[in-house]
Amino acid sequence: MLMSEMRRIRLEDIARLAGVSKMTVSLALRGQKRVSPEKRATICRIAAELGYTPDPALSALNAYRRGRRPPKYAETIAFINAFDEPLSESRYLYNYLYFKGAEAKGRLFGYRVEEFRLKPAGKSPSLDRILRTRGITGVIVGDFPIAHAALDLSWENYCAVSMAFSMESPHLHVVTNDHFQSMFICMEALAKRGYRRIGLCFQIEQDEKVGRRWSGGYLAARQVCLASDDHLQPLLYTTFDLSTFHTWVDAWQPDCIITGDPLMMGYIQAIGRAYPDEIAVAIPYQSQYAAERCQGYIDENYEHSGAMAFDTVAGMIHRNERGIPDSPMHLMIPGVFVLTDHQPTTLPKSDIRPPKPASATAKPPRTSARNARKPAPRG
Repeated sequence: MLMSEMRRIRLEDIARLAGVSKMTVSLALRGQKRVSPEKRATICRIAAELGYTPDPALSALNAYRRGRRPPKYAETIAFINAFDEPLSESRYLYNYLYFKGAEAKGRLFGYRVEEFRLKPAGKSPSLDRILRTRGITGVIVGDFPIAHAALDLSWENYCAVSMAFSMESPHLHVVTNDHFQSMFICMEALAKRGYRRIGLCFQIEQDEKVGRRWSGGYLAARQVCLASDDHLQPLLYTTFDLSTFHTWVDAWQPDCIITGDPLMMGYIQAIGRAYPDEIAVAIPYQSQYAAERCQGYIDENYEHSGAMAFDTVAGMIHRNERGIPDSPMHLMIPGVFVLTDHQPTTLPKSDIRPPKPASATAKPPRTSARNARKPAPRG
C-alpha cells in the first residue's frame, strides 16, 4: 500500500469537503453548541464517511499544551443543593466539601462551578428553566436530606452526575464514597485496636440513603473481623428511643458502637455506662463532631470526590453525552480510618468476653414512641 493511501484523515480534509473552517470541524466533533445542529450533523456524517478517528498522541499533546496555558472561562457547571440552607452555612460538612472540590478542580480548567438551591426562599422560576436560560448543560447533583429522593428535570438537555445514592430517580452516574468499604475499613481498624464486641446503632433512613451499604459492610466485616461469639445484632431504628437502646446494650454488651448519631456519647452516659472506657464510639464518615468527640472516624475524602465528579461531567460535556445513561456508572472513592486523640485510658482486653445474649439470632427490640427523637442527618 502506498504511503499516500495510508495517510491519516485530518480535520483539514473534513473542513474542505464540508466548506467550513478547521476550527468549526473541531468544535462540531466535540459537540459544542456554537455550531448549529444541522452543520454539526453534516460534519459528523462526512467524518464518518471518511473514516476519521482522532489521533490519541496528538490529543495528548494538545491537552498538555492547554494545561500549560492559563485557563480561559469555558462555561458554568451547576451544583444542585437540595438542603434548605446555602452550602456555606450548611451543618452538613460533606455536601459543602463536595462543592469545594468540584469548584477548585473546575477553576483549573476555566469552568465555574456554581451553587443552585433546589428550595430557595420565596418564589422563583423553576430550576429547569433557570438552567436552560443560563445555557448550562453540566450538572452535579449533591446529596438529598432524605432517602429515595427524585429530581424532575429535562435530563435530555444535561450532562449530569450525582454525588450520592439518596436520589433514587433518575439513575445517573454516581461519584461518591465507597460506603461498604468504609465500614469494612472501620471494623478492621477497631478490631486491631482490641475491640471485640463492635455493635452497629444506625438510623434506617441514614442507611437507606447509601443503599444500605453501611449495614451491609458491617455484616460482611463482622464475619471476617470478629469471632462468631462476638457477632452482635445491629440496632437499626426509625426514631431513636433511649429505653430501647438501654435494653440493646444490656443484651449485647458492646465495647464499641459504630453510629451516625452525634449524641451517641451522651446516650451511653445516660444509661450509666462509662464513655469511652466502657463503650467507645466510631463514626463511618467525617463530620464536624467526629474529630472532637469519638475515638475514630472515616475520612471519606469529600473534596477529591467533588473533583472526580467535575472530571466526569466535564468529560461528558466534551463528548456531548446528555440525558439519563443506559448503564449508569458508579465511581466509588475509598476512605481512610482516622484515629482521634480521644482514646480510652485502657484499651479493651481481648481475652475477656462479656456474657453472650440468650439468643444469638434474637432481633433487636422494637423502637417505641416514648423518648423518641429523630437524629440529625448524616454530616
